[in-house]
Amino acid sequence: MRFLPCAFLLFAIVPARWEAPCVPFADGLESAASIAAAGGFVSGSAAFSPAVSGSGVTLSGSGFITYSNSIFNAASGSVAMWVRKNAADAGGGLFQIGIVGQPHSVGLVYGNDDDLYLEARGAGGVSAAVLAESALSLSEWRHVVATWRDSGVGVDLWLFVGGRYSGFTRLTAPWALNAGQMQVGFTGFYGLANVRIDELRYCDWRMSDDEVYAEFVVSAGRYSAQPVAKPPSTGTVRVSGRSLLVDGAPYTVKGVGYQPIPIGMSISGAAVDFVYTDGAILSRDMAILRAMGVNTIRTWSQPPDTTLLDACWNGGVDPIRVILGFWVPQEPGVNYAHPGTAAAIELAFREVVNRFKGHPALLAWGIGNENNFTYARPLAEWYALANDLAVAAYEEEGAAYHPCVIVNGGLQHLGDTASGSDDAAMTHIDIWGTNAYPGASFQCFFDYFETLSTRPIVITEYGIDAFDQEGGVEYESTHAEYVVAQWRELRARSIGGAVMAYSDEWWKAGDPSAHDLGGYGTAAHPDGYSNEEWWGLLRAVDSGPGPDELQPREAYFALAAEFLGLPGDLNCSGTVDLSDIEPFVVALVDAAAYGAGIGAGCDIGHADVNGDGRVDGQDIGPFVQMLTGAGD
Repeated sequence: MRFLPCAFLLFAIVPARWEAPCVPFADGLESAASIAAAGGFVSGSAAFSPAVSGSGVTLSGSGFITYSNSIFNAASGSVAMWVRKNAADAGGGLFQIGIVGQPHSVGLVYGNDDDLYLEARGAGGVSAAVLAESALSLSEWRHVVATWRDSGVGVDLWLFVGGRYSGFTRLTAPWALNAGQMQVGFTGFYGLANVRIDELRYCDWRMSDDEVYAEFVVSAGRYSAQPVAKPPSTGTVRVSGRSLLVDGAPYTVKGVGYQPIPIGMSISGAAVDFVYTDGAILSRDMAILRAMGVNTIRTWSQPPDTTLLDACWNGGVDPIRVILGFWVPQEPGVNYAHPGTAAAIELAFREVVNRFKGHPALLAWGIGNENNFTYARPLAEWYALANDLAVAAYEEEGAAYHPCVIVNGGLQHLGDTASGSDDAAMTHIDIWGTNAYPGASFQCFFDYFETLSTRPIVITEYGIDAFDQEGGVEYESTHAEYVVAQWRELRARSIGGAVMAYSDEWWKAGDPSAHDLGGYGTAAHPDGYSNEEWWGLLRAVDSGPGPDELQPREAYFALAAEFLGLPGDLNCSGTVDLSDIEPFVVALVDAAAYGAGIGAGCDIGHADVNGDGRVDGQDIGPFVQMLTGAGD
C-alpha cells in the first residue's frame, strides 16, 4: 500500500448532507434532536452552529455526548469525525468506548494542544497508542478516522487524518469491549474536550483506506456527480447509465489481469510485447481462459500489434474481449502539465486508438494504472491528462467510440473536486476502473462510489495472494474464499472485474528465475502480507524450452464455477430454488430489464436451461423440472 503526504485543507461549509446509508451509525450533530434520534444525550452544555456540512456541535469543555448501542461492543470498529479546536488547551478526550485509562477500552484524545493519540488498553493495564503530531487546528476543520481490529492476540490500531494514513500500532494483550456506550467529547484521564465536532460516523468493522478517503470527501460535500459530456456511443460497446452494453445486451466483465511474463524474464516493454505476440503462449492461455468462463482480459499496457486481440476474438467463436491498457509514464519527475510531455503522451495514445479501434475484440480503453499513487505533482494534472486522452479517443473514433476507463488506485482521490477528478472535470471518462483490495468484504466501498460518481465502475484488480506469510506455505482454500467473496460482492454492485492475476509473476520481488517471497504488509490480507510473486490463479512451473507449465489453484476452479454459472440459477446464489422464479420470468420476457435490475451481475445465459443457445419458452419445462426435482 502506498500513501501520499497528508495535506490539511480548510473547506467551505456545504449545506447538503450525505446520509451514509451503508454506515450502521451516523449523527450529523445538527441539534440536540439529531443526537437523540441517534440514541444519544448531552450531559452538561452543548451548542450548535454552522460546520463542515450543515451544523455541528460545540463542546466548550463543559459537556459531552453519550450514545448507547450494543454495536459499540464489536471487536473491530471505526470512528470518523470532523474536529476543530475552540481554544489552545493542553488536552481533552474526543471519544471513548469503555473508559480510557482502564482495561478494555479504546479512545481518541488530544494532548500538547494539537497532537492526536488513538489509545487502546487491554487486560492488566497493558496499553498501546498511535500518535499523529500537530493534527488538530484552531483555524481549520480536520477530518479524523480511528480504526481498530481484533488481531487474535489483542487489537490493531490505525489512525488517519485528512483522509490519509498517519500511523499504526498493535496492542498485544487480551482485549474486548463490553460497555455498549460511546462518549464523544470526553474520555477518562484526559477529561472534557474544548472542540467543535461534525459528521460523526461509527462502523463495526475496520474501515479500509478507500472507505476512509471517500468518507473524507463525501462528508465534506467535495464532489460533483454528473453524466459524461458526450452522446451515447453508436458502436457495439456502449455505456447506459451505470451499465455496460455489448451488442445491446448487459455485459458483466468476468475478467483476469493478463500479463504472463515467463519465468526467468524481467519486466520490460520487450517482455510484454513477447508475451502478447508469442503463439505458443497465447495458444496455451486462450484454452485455459475459455475453460474458466473468462469473457474479458485486462492489460496494463498496449500490445505491439493485433496478435493478442486476434487470439481473444477467435473468429467470433467464444470470444474474449479486451480492456486494452495504455501505460502512462510514471518515472520520477514526470510532469503531465508540461506541454511537450502531454503532447507526446497524447500522440502515442492516438496512435494506439487508431491501431486497434476497429478490432472486434476491443471492449474499452484502459488509461493508466494507479497514477494517482505515483504522481508527485498536483493530482489535478494527472486527472486532466487522463480526461484529455479520453477526449482524444473520442475524436479519433467518432460516434461509434469505445468507452474510456481510467484505472485508479482504489477510491483514493476519486471524485474529489480538490483533485480535479470529479464528474464535472472528467467529462469524457465513461467508466471508473479501480484497483481495489478490500479484504474479506467491500463493506461501504460501492455506496461511497455511487455517491461520488454517476459513472459505472469496473474493478480492474482485486483478490489476495496465494502464499501464507505466517505459515510459510500456500493457502489455496483461503485464497479461493477471498477471491470468490470479493467477486460476489463486486458482481452485484459493478459491471464486473478483473482478478489479480492470471498467473504468478516471478519477476516482481527479486530474481526472475526464482519464486521469491517479498512484498509489503497489508491489513487487507488474512496473513497481513502481500507476496507479490504469488497472486496467480495459476501457478507457474518452469518446464524447460517453450512456455511455462501453468497449474490451476483452487481459486481458478472456484472462479470458473462463478463465471460459468449454474443453469437455472438466475440470481447467482449458487443454488436453484424458488428465489430464482422471478428473475427467470424477467429473463424470458425482458432481457434488458433482467440485466439492469433483478439479474444485475448474473449471466442471462443461466436461463438457457435446455442448453440450445437461446432463452425462450422452451426453457420453462426444464426449469420447472430443476425446481421440483422431476426427472432426477
